[in-house]
Amino acid sequence: QTFRTTREGALSYFVGGNPKYPNDGGFALKGWRDVTAANAAVYLNGPTGTTTGHVTLTDRYGNVTVVDKTWTFLKD
Repeated sequence: QTFRTTREGALSYFVGGNPKYPNDGGFALKGWRDVTAANAAVYLNGPTGTTTGHVTLTDRYGNVTVVDKTWTFLKD
């Protein structure tokens, strides 16, 4: 499942261990050694900002994974 719209689903994606999501191995627990984000665009709208682009992650063995990302931030 690509999108996780519940806390339970999101938690499983990052740390695994949920039988409802048997393919989740715990993305956050993979031992990443380097992470960089490259924005393709930044959109500002009042108290929110949204970025789109790529995140490049390097694991402990030097393997590189590139993922698409969209993040939205809300100013307090």
